[in-house]
Amino acid sequence: ASKIWARASRARKMLAEAPFEFVREVEGREVLLRGSVDLAFDEGDGWVLVDYKTDSTEDGRLQGLVDHYAPQLKLYAEAWQQASGEKVKEIGLNFTGSGLYTIVD
Repeated sequence: ASKIWARASRARKMLAEAPFEFVREVEGREVLLRGSVDLAFDEGDGWVLVDYKTDSTEDGRLQGLVDHYAPQLKLYAEAWQQASGEKVKEIGLNFTGSGLYTIVD
């Protein structure tokens, strides 16, 4: 019933729990990274990647949570673009308790 799910439902393509793995250089070594994107959808002008979180966003915690999870989502976008060759136009967090969706810069 969330707005982001409704938006994804209208997309050209939608994937849930999409696994990925890719090699990235970390401190001069190649490291295999694996993960799973909770929700990915293609709106025609690029993919939107969404990660679900159960954290509470009350008491002004939202920006701290966004800052905490931003590196994870940026890594997902890098992996997606490397694996698919397609543009990721937006990454965001969907907080399941409140239903709040926020875009990560």
